[in-house]
Amino acid sequence: MEGVKPGKITLEFSYQKDDMAFKFEQEFLVATRQTSKKWMDEIRYQIRLQTNKSIDLDNYLPATGWKPKKTFVWHTGEVAAIYNYYGQLFQEHPDELDWMGAAKMVGGAVWAGLSDGQHDSGPTKELMGGQILIYSDLAWQHRAYVASGIWALTWVSEHDNNPANGVSGTGSLEIDNWQRIDFGIQNKNRLATKDGTTRLVTREQSEIIVPMWDDLEAHRSWILSVMSDYAKNPVDPDSPLFKAVILELDPQHKKLSGLISQYESRRAFAFESPKHSVFPIWWGDASTAGGQTLDKNARIALTKISIEKWALPFSVFGSVYNP
Repeated sequence: MEGVKPGKITLEFSYQKDDMAFKFEQEFLVATRQTSKKWMDEIRYQIRLQTNKSIDLDNYLPATGWKPKKTFVWHTGEVAAIYNYYGQLFQEHPDELDWMGAAKMVGGAVWAGLSDGQHDSGPTKELMGGQILIYSDLAWQHRAYVASGIWALTWVSEHDNNPANGVSGTGSLEIDNWQRIDFGIQNKNRLATKDGTTRLVTREQSEIIVPMWDDLEAHRSWILSVMSDYAKNPVDPDSPLFKAVILELDPQHKKLSGLISQYESRRAFAFESPKHSVFPIWWGDASTAGGQTLDKNARIALTKISIEKWALPFSVFGSVYNP
């Protein structure tokens, strides 16, 4: 129903003439009820429309599995389009979609890794596969929430909750996470919104992206130490490196290995250092290395930086692919 916010509404019909009067009320739920695939199709259509049909994600997303068939140089447009979509949605909803904004910033580090991989036969298909895993799981959820609120996600949870990306033991979404985010948004409770975002990131890193790390450990284990040595904070590349933050949190490596393939280490880097972790800086709870406290306007401005420009500080070779 155009112009009506998603959710429950009540329509009232009143009639009065002379001594006769009556009122009739009917409650309706305004929500789009469709599968996750349909929401994915909406994103594909939007990107095709905005790029004058030059970018079609069907040429990138594999019909089966999670890796693209071609290397990075063949898919630069699709890779950039996904990160730009994240940024666009965040810019439209900066008080609600924390994950989308941070995910756009992560794109700089991924783009740098993909560009570096062109020099050294690096794991570009694995990195693009990681992007595909996360996009296929979380992009449509954000699209559905923006378009039709918690009701759309509730419907998918109840009627279309298949394993995420075909990974057994996972659902297509965890509705509790979105209920927490929605509670925060509806009640202007920033702590609740942050908590819901933390849950989304936890799911992403502990479940959704695991096939990529498992594949790298099985076939390209040599690259993991290199990635761990050079990994930077995706929202503030001048902050301490990944390994430095892990050493700060666990000097004896009793729990944290310092390898980026270990979920516990990635989660610690994302959240656990009050001064240097990704989300404390992104949320403005900690300052950047340059002393800036990121507010909403600063976060929006960061997400507007082109993926190629933002990637430069993350490149080992000092240059990135610029199509």
